[in-house]
Amino acid sequence: MYYDALIIGNGIAGSSAALFLAEKSQRVLLVSKGQSFEETNTEKAQGGIVFRGKNDSWKILKQDIINASDGSALEKSAKVLAKIGPSLVKRLFIQKLRVPFEIDEQGEWDLFQEAAHSRRRVLHVKDCTGRAIQKALHEGILKEHLIEVKKNTYAVGLILSNRYQLSPRSRYENPECLGVYLLDPRKGTITAYFARATIFATGGLNSLYQYSTGGPWNTGDGYAIANRAGAILQNMEYVQFHPTLLFSPEYSQTFLISETVRGEGAELINHEGKAFMHKYHHLGSLAPRDVVSRAIFEEMLNQNSHCVFLDLCHAISSEKIKATFPTIYEECLYRGIDITQEPIPVAPGAHFCCGGILTDSFGRTSIKRLYAIGEVACTGVHGANRLASTSLLEGLTFAYRASHDIVKNPATKEQPRIIPFEYVYGNPPSEAILESMRKIIQDTMWKFAGLIRSQSGLKYALEVLSGLKKQVVQIKNHLGVSSSLLELENSVDAGLLVVEAALRNPISLGTHFRSDSSMV
Repeated sequence: MYYDALIIGNGIAGSSAALFLAEKSQRVLLVSKGQSFEETNTEKAQGGIVFRGKNDSWKILKQDIINASDGSALEKSAKVLAKIGPSLVKRLFIQKLRVPFEIDEQGEWDLFQEAAHSRRRVLHVKDCTGRAIQKALHEGILKEHLIEVKKNTYAVGLILSNRYQLSPRSRYENPECLGVYLLDPRKGTITAYFARATIFATGGLNSLYQYSTGGPWNTGDGYAIANRAGAILQNMEYVQFHPTLLFSPEYSQTFLISETVRGEGAELINHEGKAFMHKYHHLGSLAPRDVVSRAIFEEMLNQNSHCVFLDLCHAISSEKIKATFPTIYEECLYRGIDITQEPIPVAPGAHFCCGGILTDSFGRTSIKRLYAIGEVACTGVHGANRLASTSLLEGLTFAYRASHDIVKNPATKEQPRIIPFEYVYGNPPSEAILESMRKIIQDTMWKFAGLIRSQSGLKYALEVLSGLKKQVVQIKNHLGVSSSLLELENSVDAGLLVVEAALRNPISLGTHFRSDSSMV
């Protein structure tokens, strides 16, 4: 089984890369661990995707990206994103896939304002933009005969050239990625798949935290697998928390209140009904995410409360709320909150990993023939804090760049003798064991590697996660590899990457805040 490209992950990054490669007559295998193609971070994105606004330019967008990052973004990557990203939105999503973005009464694009943006520039489909983009991508993929799709399939490890006897000297050369071992839980098999290029587009790690905006599939798979293969990772301490997760503890399913709600005038208020954000930043409720999240957290501590409130009903009319934010309105109403009449209870939740597998501006990692794009990658574009609605644009932009590089620089086809994966497929441990370990990870990460960190807390987290890692390895040695145990091990490994990076960095910047350090 040999392909021109093997793509792990089917969100905006992976699916866009598949389409770009198919346009160039490349044979692609697109792998998703989801039961359906809707199990992605892209599908859950509400706000929109960055485009080009009135009196806007790539230079202005680039500066907004850098400002939001506290000056820590890599300027080259920010320039690439700002310069070519909006044109790719037009080419793929508007012209080819016909995503139904909103139009205003004048027939112009209806662009949202979002926090830390100096212009209105966010294209949207009401408040369910990600769902519309994911649907269009999936429909486009189904039409491409060169794209083969595998669902409910898990990457378990990379196939590296220096671990196989391709030639006597191959063990002493820099490794190349020849493909991936894939686990199929329906067949109970682990099989080697080979490709000229492998792309990781596996998304993030926010399910490691007790409160998060993503789905349960965000178990840090790409970070963990790449790290075990020896790839370089960077900026793993910079985990962004979204300020406004709907606070409704009686419901197990989390729900994000989009940043666009604040962009349209909603104000953050405390339990006394008083706005508080201007105490923390001159942009008030439209300050960068890291500032708003910590401000909310501090207000919660000061008032000994579990949440603050987001007041939209005094900013725009009931009719506009229902028309602009139908998904948010309906979900809140289902949970007993009428946002046209009362403020929304909100609290921060883990949202986005700004670091990841280190890449250049074409998605190339430190391992030849292995690419990383989307949230799992660290291009440097976000630095220590991500600008709102740039995640979808990043996935699209670097999918294009990586696919272009793969076509331009094709690797030699090499398929070595197939060596079985080091572990056999096995039955998973009981759900009670898995759930208890997941809760330990989430509780530890939330308390000690969350919004506010300290050396003592991080050292405790390191001890807890290291102990869990030993237990997981013992279970794996006894039972073998299963999809649920694999996700648990990946969660532990990804958590360790965050904690270790946070311990090494005493400087508070952006999303990484050390309460025990005077270094800022």
